[in-house]
Amino acid sequence: MAVRAAARDRRIRVLALRSPNLTGAEASLPDVDVPALLVVGEHDTPIRAGLEPLVSRLRGPHSLDVIPGGDHLFEDAAARARATAACVSWFRDHLK
Repeated sequence: MAVRAAARDRRIRVLALRSPNLTGAEASLPDVDVPALLVVGEHDTPIRAGLEPLVSRLRGPHSLDVIPGGDHLFEDAAARARATAACVSWFRDHLK
């Protein structure tokens, strides 16, 4: 839903998505021109496999960060902390 909203709502200035499932949002990806961070755990194989071919379709600046030790829910505290830090850094860099 966040991807679809960012594609049409100009009030959205930046995205940071954790373990996003982009199924159903593929057609909206080329319309997303805001900076978009997609964070996925290294052990979240299904989501990772789905994201890797799609992330390049985002029009704005984007990054796919694979977090070592992370799974879909980021149950490992260290992986969760790394994912959170990546999102905070993304927002700081892109919401000046």
